[in-house]
Amino acid sequence: MIKRFFTCLMISISLICPTLQAQSSIFVKTDGNNSNDGLTWETAKLLDGALAAATSGTTIYLKTGVYKLTTQLTIPAGVRVAGGFAAASTGTDTTQRLYPGTQQTWELESNSSILDANGNSRVATVLGTLEGCIVRNGYILGNGGGVYIDGGTVSHCVIIRNRADNTLATPEMGKGGGAYLTNNGSLINCVVSYNLAKEGLAVAGDAGELINNTITQNSAIMSCGTVADVDGNVYPTVIIGSQCWMAENLRTKHYADSTEIPYNTSPTSANRYSYSYPGGDAVNVPVYGLLYKQYAANITYPENWQGPCPTGWHIPRNVEVETMITYLNSTYQYRYNGRSSCIAKALASQNYWNAYPTRGTVGNAPFTNNATGFNAIPAFQIGSVFRMLTRSIYVSFTYSYSYYTYYYYSDFSNYQFSSSYSNEYYSIRCLRNE
Repeated sequence: MIKRFFTCLMISISLICPTLQAQSSIFVKTDGNNSNDGLTWETAKLLDGALAAATSGTTIYLKTGVYKLTTQLTIPAGVRVAGGFAAASTGTDTTQRLYPGTQQTWELESNSSILDANGNSRVATVLGTLEGCIVRNGYILGNGGGVYIDGGTVSHCVIIRNRADNTLATPEMGKGGGAYLTNNGSLINCVVSYNLAKEGLAVAGDAGELINNTITQNSAIMSCGTVADVDGNVYPTVIIGSQCWMAENLRTKHYADSTEIPYNTSPTSANRYSYSYPGGDAVNVPVYGLLYKQYAANITYPENWQGPCPTGWHIPRNVEVETMITYLNSTYQYRYNGRSSCIAKALASQNYWNAYPTRGTVGNAPFTNNATGFNAIPAFQIGSVFRMLTRSIYVSFTYSYSYYTYYYYSDFSNYQFSSSYSNEYYSIRCLRNE
């Protein structure tokens, strides 16, 4: 009797709780809903929900559109994410999808599945498979700005406008602006273009394979080491063309021989040899540097162009600034959409700028700024008025030793030259002696 009872109980439980089956296909749309089952296009999920529900053997199908990411995706081992299914496609018929790069209007969201990190993070870490997508606008302080391929495979993708950066504390990072391969990952039949890395190529790695990829128009942000001023402040550097520039604004309070530069307690005073704090507060110095009146640059002290720069460095002459600008204008990837002279975004920092709606200006989509690594920070003062967030103005001079400035505004697409004025405070970038 007891044995018969347990037999019936086991039968009842099996009817109430059938064995769960792994879902082999999950459909995803930009306007999906994670409360849907993901079994058809009509009941599609969002991408994050699909990845959370996927198990080994699952394929996630992406409808065309722009998938705006706030955090990076992780594609687990055994999971396949396949994009490029336009509105006309049905089910999982791969003959009805478009690979990015195979038609003239491939960057249109109606034609491609676009994974866009908007500068918030790396686009994806891939342990499984990613195929048929556009991977763009990824950013990472580390390796692999677009995709970090950790034993997985990325195929038939366009990997474009991503960036891998580093810090002084982790100089070994910043490799592979488009992709980084490790644990025998694979990059197959992809286009990798207009990506940036601190060092190395757009594709880097320690273990992996590259098969039939097109890799073109990528840039490395190169350094010439670090340099310290007389106060002990250490600055990163960047190589632009044949020149080596500081990549941060000067913040020393002394000339190279330890002569003190006076602090101007009254911003409107006539002291032409003084410095000031950005926003009137010393707390802003680590980001913005110090601001100097034109004569504090002192191009006659202790030699005719060193000023407060470290030994072996100097205040740039206008012709040297023009050398940098000419190089950037002659290099396609530094010009906004390839437009001649629109190179301000390539020099401006990715942070601290006021927003501006016009495309190609410094304040528009600032996460696409700083392709050169120059990292121009907006800080400026006229009289007692501080113009942080809108203007980045630097001291330069002519061969006749007239003070000039070269500058970038949040609503500009290019740099400008102008005479400098004795009642204004400017940032200083030092250039290494040739």
